[in-house]
Amino acid sequence: MLNIYLDVDGVLRGCASPKEDIEAFLCYCLDNFSVYWLTSHCKGGVNYAPRALEGILSDDLVKELAEKVQPTDWSTLKTEAIDFDEPFVWFDDYEGSYEIERLKEHNLEDSFYLVDRNDPNAAKEMLQYLEERNHESK
Repeated sequence: MLNIYLDVDGVLRGCASPKEDIEAFLCYCLDNFSVYWLTSHCKGGVNYAPRALEGILSDDLVKELAEKVQPTDWSTLKTEAIDFDEPFVWFDDYEGSYEIERLKEHNLEDSFYLVDRNDPNAAKEMLQYLEERNHESK
């Protein structure tokens, strides 16, 4: 099964995509994949990611995210939390050069999806990307 790693700021919060599109993307992730937080809101054994989405997403979805999205722990580079032995897609709006180098070391740079936080179609495009990838794997 594909693992999904999600950043919060710029991907889910502070993104130009409409709330409905972000929620559709998240629901698809929850229904089809193992989902992990990969954000500064979930670091050092503390998970504030759902709280960061309160008032932005529906209360029911925030509750579901809190129950179903698994926390990660990392200290310097987000790639410390990624399981490179499992297929994954990492959604983030920032392309850190050291993190991209780490992905390249594993020939997994294609597993990184750079989100344009200013694009109102970003969430639709992320959803379409996952639907196509999920369809290809069946």
